[in-house]
Amino acid sequence: MAFKVAIIGCGGIAGGYDRNVPTEWSISHAGAYHLHSDTKLIAAADPDPKALQAFCRKWKVKCGYSDYHEMLRKEPIDIVSLCLPTARHAEALTAAVTHGIRAVFCEKPLSNDLGEASRMVDLSRGRITAVNYFRRWNSTLHELAGDLRDGRFGNLISITMRYTKGLLVNGSHLVDLLIWFFGKPQRLRYIRTASDDPDDPGVDFLMNFDSGLTAYCIQVSQVPYVFVDVDILAEKGRIVIGQRGQEITTYEIAEDSHYRFPITTKPHRMETQWRNCTTRAVQEIINCLKNGGTTACTMKDALGTLEVCHQVLDLKKRSTGHTALIYETGNDT
Repeated sequence: MAFKVAIIGCGGIAGGYDRNVPTEWSISHAGAYHLHSDTKLIAAADPDPKALQAFCRKWKVKCGYSDYHEMLRKEPIDIVSLCLPTARHAEALTAAVTHGIRAVFCEKPLSNDLGEASRMVDLSRGRITAVNYFRRWNSTLHELAGDLRDGRFGNLISITMRYTKGLLVNGSHLVDLLIWFFGKPQRLRYIRTASDDPDDPGVDFLMNFDSGLTAYCIQVSQVPYVFVDVDILAEKGRIVIGQRGQEITTYEIAEDSHYRFPITTKPHRMETQWRNCTTRAVQEIINCLKNGGTTACTMKDALGTLEVCHQVLDLKKRSTGHTALIYETGNDT
């Protein structure tokens, strides 16, 4: 018997990013649920009647609600996706918990407020949760993380992370990836504000990890397109995670035939398993409902990422002029 699903918020990530109803892979919540025989999307809620109507028509959802509280009260829901604006995540989670929803799949960031995000984690205890830092469900990136830890590329020397837009909405994806790969940083250093959007500023900063590895995190505000990438320099070569995680390019070391010193070779590019990240997340939620366990990115994981982002933003607020400030675990300096 299929698990019954509802989605709160009917925007792009909820179902609009799939131009057509998918038959093989999906990047939206509705598409991922559609592709799984173990889930059935039975209801959706959005205060915008046009958005709600278009969503329900596209995904053949019979029950549409302008008020998600009414939907949660009336429908027999097992899984709910929270795809509404970030500022309303906590309220929707509270309602879902109140109505006994067993599993919650939430968009990122968890909240705009760190204290509220912490309360969300406490509120969700005992339930299955997943937060859509979707690269955590990319199996190729899982393999790369293992290769880096196992020393396939030798000692890691330096990381450069670049992102467009703001730190919370866009940059946090790569902060989460670096935490996933290398653990939470032990030291942060604020460098400068690259773009001072009051709701989501872009910040340049450094992350230092226990291993001694440093990540240089740079916001690029001048380009008219969206991208995030991670460039890892290692003893035995170079690894670039590009195209928003859709591609990995590796460079090995070879002797230069002209100048007689080692250089990086021509790039080797491979496409990652990016197409089914959301679908794999849904499969993991289903597995947890059936067998117990946790997902690859729980609300507690997402809180850890948000803590780092807010520590950087706190350093930004305290800075004056071009003064660089440092945060260390358990100690502000």
